[in-house]
Amino acid sequence: MDKIEHASAIDLLAIRLAKAHRHDLEKRLKRAKTGLTLLPYTVLKLVSSGYETLTDLAREMFVEPPTLVAAVETLAKKGYLQRHRSKKDRRKVALTITAKGREALHKVPHVHNTDRLLKAMAKLGAAKSGKLADLLEELYSKLNK
Repeated sequence: MDKIEHASAIDLLAIRLAKAHRHDLEKRLKRAKTGLTLLPYTVLKLVSSGYETLTDLAREMFVEPPTLVAAVETLAKKGYLQRHRSKKDRRKVALTITAKGREALHKVPHVHNTDRLLKAMAKLGAAKSGKLADLLEELYSKLNK
């Protein structure tokens, strides 16, 4: 296989994995009964990880900032996020997660024993799962350079 064939195979696998993950995550969100859907949950998760501005979030999610405005607005109205002037750059609006937002995130498990990814990784074993995680992390880091 040459690099174009490898890229094509990885592209298709990434789509399939993303769909399976999205399906499992949506089930976890429903079970948690937080009222969060996929996009607001992702925004909240990223803000809790240190992403401060719409631009930061959009860059990480590979979307344009206006795509996230409604989700951020909804999260702020629900009391999950606060908006304030950035300490780093007063021209920017920074986002921070509130205690209520952290509580909502804690209700949604990172993985659940019914998730297909968790089951598949168990079948691979710890060594292969670890190696796969390392390779995916390395690949992802190269996408952003």
